[in-house]
Amino acid sequence: MPPIFLARNEEQKTFKQILDSLLPPAQTDAESPSIFLLYGEGGMGKTTLLKRLREIAAEWQPYEGNFNLVFIDWEVERGIVRDLQIGHDNIRPETVIAILHDQLLKVLRGVKFAEYDRINETLKEADAAIDRELKSKPESELYSQLRKWGAKGIALMIRGGIAYVSGNPLETFKMLPQEPIEAGVRGVADTAALMVDQARVFAQNVLTPDDFRIYERPHEHLAEALGKGIREAARRKPIIMIMDTYEIIDRAECDYSFREVLKASGAKTVWVIGGRANLAESSRRGIEYFRGYRQDFEDYLYARSLSEFGLKDIQKYFKEVAVTRSLSSEDAEEIAKFTLGIPFAVSAAAVMWRDGVQLEEIVAPVSSDDAHKKSHERIIKQICERFLVLCVDADQRDREAIYALALMRRPEAHVLSAMLKVNDPDAALQSLHERYSFIWVDEMQLDDKVEGFLKEYLLADVRRKSAPVQQLNQRAISLLQERIGAATKEMPSAEERINNDSIAEMLSDLTHHLFWKSEEDGWHYLIPRFVEGLEYDINWAKGLLEIAGSFGATLSQNGQLRLKILSTGVQDVI
Repeated sequence: MPPIFLARNEEQKTFKQILDSLLPPAQTDAESPSIFLLYGEGGMGKTTLLKRLREIAAEWQPYEGNFNLVFIDWEVERGIVRDLQIGHDNIRPETVIAILHDQLLKVLRGVKFAEYDRINETLKEADAAIDRELKSKPESELYSQLRKWGAKGIALMIRGGIAYVSGNPLETFKMLPQEPIEAGVRGVADTAALMVDQARVFAQNVLTPDDFRIYERPHEHLAEALGKGIREAARRKPIIMIMDTYEIIDRAECDYSFREVLKASGAKTVWVIGGRANLAESSRRGIEYFRGYRQDFEDYLYARSLSEFGLKDIQKYFKEVAVTRSLSSEDAEEIAKFTLGIPFAVSAAAVMWRDGVQLEEIVAPVSSDDAHKKSHERIIKQICERFLVLCVDADQRDREAIYALALMRRPEAHVLSAMLKVNDPDAALQSLHERYSFIWVDEMQLDDKVEGFLKEYLLADVRRKSAPVQQLNQRAISLLQERIGAATKEMPSAEERINNDSIAEMLSDLTHHLFWKSEEDGWHYLIPRFVEGLEYDINWAKGLLEIAGSFGATLSQNGQLRLKILSTGVQDVI
């Protein structure tokens, strides 16, 4: 698939201007590094553009050989580093800083980060000293409990406070040996604050004041030391740091520590960061405030949102990819409607067009007939897997939540709670929104672009019939059946049920989820409800047919014929 560079000229031009400013004989009095932020949803071409910038810095004249270039794809790192596999909200700043250090060492051969190494050695010695002191203490309830936690557990309590002892510590402390965790948590869950205080006093008595300051806030000291080491190395040869899929580690605690590295890294360093979120602007993340980069790097910051392609961009792109086939304005509009202008989707469609696939096959809706859906479904699959790439290897619950939102007929808290097995769906969605900006918390739904593609993706038989999708859907069905049964217990009349707005909506929801289960289950439930609707509320009956119709070309031939007959019958009644 060819790279996407249309409408990205400004980003490349600005990047080259930054590189020019670092070439001799250029001089600068600046103290801060240049920060280059590229953000946008999945499929907008961030990865491709970052690779292009990497190519410019490494291979183009006059830049070739004049920079040390470090490229980090955090998605790749997550597949390698265990401490990145514990869930977005549990990743520690020290892990992020350690990975930066390791990647720098691979490129800056022979460079030593002496202060960084000294701090790490202090931390190791502190852990050893605390473990030795624990072993030397006589048996008592306090020391017995502290011994079960060990130096690593005590460190996490001191650094994280009560949150690391109460709540769900077995989830939080995945990095510690399981047996001591369980034993420790049972004894201290009700006295978390006291336990943290006791751990802190114990560590303060073991360590010197200077060592305890490092032990208590290691990420701050490590970040500053690494930044200063980068600054020294960059004086000899400027350093370009390029990072992709930054959203994997962009929780506030990690990002603020990462920024301390940037602040100390000096004017001979360029940081290029690609991710989903707009890090430049301050914002609310749930109940927390996120301080934007503009507050720290206003004079040295370039932030750019990567957005959709327009019609002219689409035509130009198709012309470059498929030189032997032209795309008319009308055809470009069809491509725009199907792809929504998302560069990744445009690129996939253009390659198929180049290979001789007809436009009708590319934009045709998903069909139950394999012979007529392969090209279209291939694009849908590529787009959705691009959007879901962060969920596939992450916590299974993230993917389940995104699937659940795509499966729902309408925003409904009770149904979502049942599907995700959570008591507070709003809190669950807020946590997801911090990692996946295509989730709208207040509306309890996905971004329209994502929802449209994802629904088609899940409608393919292999995914529609999969255990994860069917389990989520069955939870919704079970809840709706239970709620409808309770609400209609004193309503034997179909007229009463249909004329009650709340119940009528639940009946529609149940119809929707039964169609997700299977077409047969959907029609089996819809037909008697439809007949009742014809008698008591014709508009509601039409709504049931719209639910069936929303499953589009995935309906069997008999199902499509049935839908056509019933729709015609409704018009005749009207």
